[in-house]
Order: sequence, then structure tokens, then C-alpha cells
Amino acid sequence: MPPGSVIARNEGVFFGTRGPGRLGRMTVPEPSVPITRRPAARAVLVTACLALFVSTLDNTVVNVALPHIGRDLHAGTAALQWVVDSYLVVRGCLLMSAGALGDRYGRRGVFQLGLAVFGAGSLLCSLARGAGMLIGFRVLQAVGGCFLVPGSLALVAEAYPEPGERARAIGVWSATTALSTGLGPPVGGLFVDTLGWRSIFWINIPVVAVAIALAARYAPRSSRAAGRKLDLPGQALISLALLGIVAGFIDASVAGWGAPLVIAAFAVGLAAAAGFVAAEFRADQPLLSPRYFRSRPFSGAAMVVTGAYIIYTGFLFVNTLYLQDLRG
Repeated sequence: MPPGSVIARNEGVFFGTRGPGRLGRMTVPEPSVPITRRPAARAVLVTACLALFVSTLDNTVVNVALPHIGRDLHAGTAALQWVVDSYLVVRGCLLMSAGALGDRYGRRGVFQLGLAVFGAGSLLCSLARGAGMLIGFRVLQAVGGCFLVPGSLALVAEAYPEPGERARAIGVWSATTALSTGLGPPVGGLFVDTLGWRSIFWINIPVVAVAIALAARYAPRSSRAAGRKLDLPGQALISLALLGIVAGFIDASVAGWGAPLVIAAFAVGLAAAAGFVAAEFRADQPLLSPRYFRSRPFSGAAMVVTGAYIIYTGFLFVNTLYLQDLRG
């Protein structure tokens, strides 16, 4: 406020001086109905949790099925790594741009589109007749799944405008990630043992159908942020960086660290990563603003979470092959 400003509240109206001798008047909307009295908001939260559940479940549910997939599709270790990593890498690459697209074209519509693409990818994965087809359909799954995390969070935030209720709703939404990540291996094992490895992709289809119906019924239509720009150079560079680095690690397990293809993959990935950092400093609306990393708590937390996730997913991949193939 400028010096000397006075704010007084009187029956829903704010009065304040705007400069010397000028009186401003701004009508304040009536307080919204408490969110706990609005069943539609709870339905939106359920919808968001369902979408987040299936999206993150596919991070881990496939691991238990890898030995069966390898035997059935005659896939080697490198191909099995791509079955897992194609989903993780593509989903991670497109996550932030997916949020921008939701802001630009309407969150509900983009969210429903993501659900439909994810469901179609899941169905096609269950029909794959070769490792290459499965990896390709996993990429399609990831393209749909990348819209579900930012889309579901945006719908929750819009449905719960009151800060306290919003915090509790986001807490429930966040807990869904832990639940689905933990349930992935036992649920995958149950389905593989009873119905075969293809059934792990069937899990998603009824959940997606319910989520699409709930979103159509309860999710509000949001305004479009037409001025929101996509950081296409940043998106291209971060995708190239992650794909190059991951491809280098996977190929090194087969060809060795000194293989020309491995060295080339790492070189491309690291060069793209450096280019991404430089591009983000120059972008008007960067994909990932470098200023966030000026905060030591943010940078430290990001490093810890990244390291923990790399260790967890690597352990899960190796351990399921070890326990099933070597220990029976």
C-alpha cells in the first residue's frame, strides 16, 4: 500500500485512498460456501486422485511383470529397461509443458484428453506382440499420463479456493502418489500370477473411464490463459538431454562404457543439458526457471528427491529380475 492509505471494511466493501484526496471503492465478493458442503468439490478430488493413481501406478506396476514380458516377447535386458524408462522419461519430459497446455486450452478438456490417450495406450500395451510395439505404446501412455499430474492438481486447486481446505485436499491428492507407488509391485504380482502380464494394463481402463465421466460431470470449465507461451526450445533441449543420458546408461549395460554409440549418447545428452540451462536464462517464460535453484532448500530437496528416486527405481528394476529369475 502507498503511505497514508487507509483500508476499512464495511458490509463487504473496501474503501481506500488512492493517492492524495482520491477515494477508491472495490466490491468484494461474498465468502464462498465452505468446500465441505459442496459434494461437487469432493467429486473433483476423487477424480483427480483416480487420475494420479493410475498415472503413478504405471511407474512401478510393470516391474514385477518384466521377467514374464521378456520370456513372452523374447526381449533382452536393454529392451526391458526401455519398457520401464520410455514411460518415465517421456512423462517427465512433457510434464511441465502439459501444465502450460492446460492453462492455454482449458484444464478440464486437456485433462480428459490425457485420460483418453492414457487409456488407449494402456489397451494397446496389453495387445503388443513385440518389445518394440510395447515400448512404442508405453510412449503413448506417457504422452497421456503427462497431462494427468498437472491437470489433476489444477482441478483440485480450482475446486478448493479456501486456503485451508485446499491444503487438506492437496494433502489427500499427494498421498495418492505414495499409495500407488507402494501398491504397484504387489498389485502387479497378483495380476501377473492370476491373469498374465497383459492384465496389468487392463487395470487402468475402468479407472480411466470412471475418471472421464466424473470430470465431465463435476470438473469446472476453467478460463483459458491465451497469453501463456510454450517454451519450445527448452522442451526440445530437456527432452534430448534426458533421452541421451538415459540411452547412454542403457546401451552401456550391453555395449560397454567405451562403445562409440554410448559416448555419443552421453555427449548429446550433456550438450543438450547445457543448452537447456543457457536457454532457460534467456527465455521470457522458461519451462523451468533457474531462479528457483537460487534457493538452497529448494535445490537441496530437488537433489535428494532425484537421487532417492533414481536409487528406488533402479533397485526395483534389478531386484524383481533377481528375485524371479535367479531365486525363483
